[in-house]
Amino acid sequence: MPERVFELNESSYGPIPKETKPVTFHCIREPSMTEALIRKGLEQSEFIHGPGVREALRMYPFMLKSVSAWEPDDYVHGVETCVEIIKLVDPDFIVNERLRVPAVDACTLLSRKYVMLSPNTFKETLAVAQPYPFGIWGIPA
Repeated sequence: MPERVFELNESSYGPIPKETKPVTFHCIREPSMTEALIRKGLEQSEFIHGPGVREALRMYPFMLKSVSAWEPDDYVHGVETCVEIIKLVDPDFIVNERLRVPAVDACTLLSRKYVMLSPNTFKETLAVAQPYPFGIWGIPA
């Protein structure tokens, strides 16, 4: 069991109500996106870049590898694992991390409610859904 789960169950972060069920860790049996990228010979440090066209051109070769980090078998296995966990736990809704794409696909396959965690604001997330060149001119003042 991961240390953080143990700490949660031991009230290390503050008191928890007595009727609360203990936190259960469910392991997704697939490589993380970082592990998948390392298997492809890429390190996270390679994705650090500066602004501008020159840096964008330098980063383009990495895009395909980073967008589709998993090998097909690992990806399918990750989706299947997430489907198993969702069926076992049967949550009311699910919180997904944006880069854990197999979990998103598992939710979609099972028609389950979910929300996305993302470090981005609504502007970055929803700009593609806006009419006209919204992504270029941004939000009006």
